[in-house]
Amino acid sequence: METTSVRQLVTFALDGDVYAVGIESVAFVVAAGASTRVPHADSFIDGLTNVRGALLPVVDGVRWASGAPRVYGKAGKIVVLRQRANDVGLAVDRMLGVAEAREREIAPLSSGEADIYEGLYMREDTAVRIFRVQALFDALKSRKPAVADSAPMATSVRALRSGERDVEAAPQERRMLRFETSGEQYGLDMGGVREILPMPEKLVGVQGLPPYAMGTGVYRNGTAMPIVHLGALLLAGAASKPRRVVCAEVATPNGRQIVGLAVDWVHDLQAPRADAAARFAPSLESYSEMVRGVAYASSGTPMFVLDEERLLGEGGALCRLLPSQAGRRASAAEAAEEAPEGGAPDSLYVFFQACGQEYGMPAGDVKEVRRLTRLTPVPHAPAGIAGVANVRGRILTVVGAQAALELGGARERTAHLIVAEKDGAERGIAVPRVTRVVRIPPDQTKQGFYHCSRDRKLVPLVAPSAFR
Repeated sequence: METTSVRQLVTFALDGDVYAVGIESVAFVVAAGASTRVPHADSFIDGLTNVRGALLPVVDGVRWASGAPRVYGKAGKIVVLRQRANDVGLAVDRMLGVAEAREREIAPLSSGEADIYEGLYMREDTAVRIFRVQALFDALKSRKPAVADSAPMATSVRALRSGERDVEAAPQERRMLRFETSGEQYGLDMGGVREILPMPEKLVGVQGLPPYAMGTGVYRNGTAMPIVHLGALLLAGAASKPRRVVCAEVATPNGRQIVGLAVDWVHDLQAPRADAAARFAPSLESYSEMVRGVAYASSGTPMFVLDEERLLGEGGALCRLLPSQAGRRASAAEAAEEAPEGGAPDSLYVFFQACGQEYGMPAGDVKEVRRLTRLTPVPHAPAGIAGVANVRGRILTVVGAQAALELGGARERTAHLIVAEKDGAERGIAVPRVTRVVRIPPDQTKQGFYHCSRDRKLVPLVAPSAFR
């Protein structure tokens, strides 16, 4: 009879994600109180706090693990970790209780994360990362956060980019994430998976993308993350309502990028043998471009094993999707690239609304904003041309923002006219409403988006050249 050791884990929430530590490392848990900042301390150290008459160093769990500032308010609890005679407090949002996990259910992570986490296990459909407590104590001794500014590439993706197989990172028993989308079950090697997150309530639409591209959300480090409906991609349009996003690392010629795979449900981790996937017959290989075979889960349920190279590798299906956004991002950022540093006009953006989504345009390219009182249609004009308008005695061709940005839907009424000029070319842009003028610091514009860290809102930035 097979015996498997069971670990008891103390679980807690950190900035919207779930983490755990071994119960053997936890001394006690107290409510978070006021802490005294330590001069010249690293950013991941909250400070010193008085716990039961003793001064205790407190580490901000969010900054220690990710290097990013906390988004969702203040910490509510302090988990006191003990190693020999030393105590350290870990500031967390809230406690989630004690859970049990079998050792075989805990999957090791890529080499870039192995120093920080003992592994990952699935609790229902939630991914739980297990902190390596020793790494926290080592971080305090070296005064160095666990995650560097640039996390190393996942081993399997690095192997794909180099065209070589990483033997050490590919043991005979590989961990595979099993999930469901559009009524089918699939498995994906954990080497390419970075996070599992809830499906965002709202996504930013991006024009010109194929139907399976749902839009753009925000990844944890503030970068824009394209989200793809995996069922629609694999099954050519099959629709379902996804509840989870599997964040995968895609290798591109310009480096790594995180792409979200929207799925209906995440089940568990599987450990099929290396030879467990039965390959498709040659007659079906063209039909199953991104699926390399079928394996059976521990429950006996068949699952399609996704081909990591054809899906996530350089030149794969998701890599081919990303360049379609590159042109729009370059167009959006072209004025900002030419702007001098230090408060130049291009750091100001005029925000307008179209189809319920805000967009920003560099104010340096905007000559004026006025109410659109009259627009004369032009017979047989190309699609997207809303008409012509008289602007200070000049006849100006006007482009509809909804059509130019390929937003679709019912035609909206337009109330404002943005008169923009770039490289000597003047054009009018009809929009439903101009909302505000915002001065944006350079560090809040990433990948052609304005990222508002306060509410994690993404606003696409567009240049006049997008309205032709």
